[in-house]
Amino acid sequence: ECCKYFINRHTDTEGYTRRAIDYYSKADRLNPNNPSITLNLGFLYFNINDCSSSTRYLKNVVEYEGLSPQERQQARGCIQKCGG
Repeated sequence: ECCKYFINRHTDTEGYTRRAIDYYSKADRLNPNNPSITLNLGFLYFNINDCSSSTRYLKNVVEYEGLSPQERQQARGCIQKCGG
């Protein structure tokens, strides 16, 4: 949530999004298969129009039982917009 707030507060959103991707990727290596990290990586890649990466991450987590209905709907929406 802090990451989303920070990105939305700055005009260089792509630069901050790429930085967030770097941090989330490091977190993913330390804690693989964490659905929250995977979900956020999918959304971050979607924000910079990298549909290939976004879809890869979101498809891995979209059926996870712990997602809220809103998270699941957003993930499916991103996948659909990416043509997946």
